[in-house]
Amino acid sequence: MYNLDEYLIPLWEGNIVYDESIMVVRNRNGSISLQPLAYKATKIISVKNAALTVTYVEGTDYLLQDGMLKIQDNGNIFVMDYDDYFPVNPKEGEAFSTYFGFTVWHEGAYFHDRQIVVTYEHKESDIYFPGIVKDDLVVFDKLRKKENLNMLFLGDSITFGWNSSALVDVAPYLPSWGKLTALGIQKRYGYEKVIEGDQDFSGIGNIRYINTSVSGTSITWGLQNVQELVCNYRPDMVFLAFGMNAGGLDATTFKERLHKIIYEIRKDNSDCSVVLVATTYPNPNLTRKTFYIQEYVHVLHQVKEESGNIAVSDMSTLHKKLLDVKPYHHMTGNNINHPNDFLMRQYAIVTLHALK
Repeated sequence: MYNLDEYLIPLWEGNIVYDESIMVVRNRNGSISLQPLAYKATKIISVKNAALTVTYVEGTDYLLQDGMLKIQDNGNIFVMDYDDYFPVNPKEGEAFSTYFGFTVWHEGAYFHDRQIVVTYEHKESDIYFPGIVKDDLVVFDKLRKKENLNMLFLGDSITFGWNSSALVDVAPYLPSWGKLTALGIQKRYGYEKVIEGDQDFSGIGNIRYINTSVSGTSITWGLQNVQELVCNYRPDMVFLAFGMNAGGLDATTFKERLHKIIYEIRKDNSDCSVVLVATTYPNPNLTRKTFYIQEYVHVLHQVKEESGNIAVSDMSTLHKKLLDVKPYHHMTGNNINHPNDFLMRQYAIVTLHALK
């Protein structure tokens, strides 16, 4: 129900953004603010529900005003009341504490069902460009020759895939960012197919996609389980994505454990290429420290320089830039820490860019 080619176009390329997500929440006084996009829009091409099954009508449901989306109060686009987003007396398990009360929390498709997506034109800009990549990973030679490739992802719930629409079983069924990355590599290098898990891996020109991520885990858990969940598969390329559940673990300890994981992976698999993926941010309203996330970005680059055959996918910086212009609830799948489809796509896009 979506166009993979369009969905993997980087935010910093061209002048069209496809299906950027928004969730409309009323202000405390009941008004509806203009809804910001990653760029100031010059033309709205389409506005749909996040499932891509309903198309809204310009003039009736929305207008373009000052480069943003103006939601018509009597239109058909869902608008969440302020007290529903910031409940005063929430039911147990349906909200998290903030600095000033509570904010709503739901897993599954709750936020997906209440979000819309906007395709629009804008002036070209490089404000989201993560920089030129000059890495030459060992795995690139295998990719150029289209040799069979074992690709493994190890991380927490975000890398497992929560709350992508495929995992919560609703349209448009977009997979996890790891699977999107595998599909992107397949298209870039002309591989025949992407094979999941333990399916038959015979023939040539195939990518095996393995995801051993587990929700709620940290880099400490990754180190404890690296033999079983990584080494036993003898991957050609490993994507390590931890940081959201670090609990304020200091950068020095994070770095030490990351080095140990890489050492264990390469002890009997010396040519294994590694991609270190920086996490997105949790909801800024939560009473949770996030200063360590940016510190981890520096650690990833340090480890890259110290170990070699490593690339860095910096989702932290891209997400921070998006949060400078868009509210968190526009891009979330659970309103706590999980990305929605739009942010899942950015994970894959930034990771593919890191592999250029």
